[in-house]
Amino acid sequence: MVDRNSVYLALEEMVKYGSDLTQLHTLTAYFSFPTEAAARQAAAELKRREGVECTCDLLPPPWWQALFVRPRWAVRGTRPLIPTADEIIRLTDVCNAVAEQCGGVYARWEAKLVR
Repeated sequence: MVDRNSVYLALEEMVKYGSDLTQLHTLTAYFSFPTEAAARQAAAELKRREGVECTCDLLPPPWWQALFVRPRWAVRGTRPLIPTADEIIRLTDVCNAVAEQCGGVYARWEAKLVR
């Protein structure tokens, strides 16, 4: 479930720092998956469902954990949108569902300011 208040606060901060929320922004979403196959499956599902362009990268553990922890796969997805609370909440719900379906975690979203 999305914390609606955090979305409203993030949008308020974007406006405070000069972003024009009536313009297209590039939203970036971050995920983590236990395997490359899961990461690629999620990337394909995000592309199919929402037109999200994704990259998949291996995230090796820190050197002091390398013997005990398996590497994870990061997915970084981007999509242009007009950043409204309703659209971000809807897209966040989709991101959470895809991450859960593929055995991963949806971490967060961000968008650069557009003036």
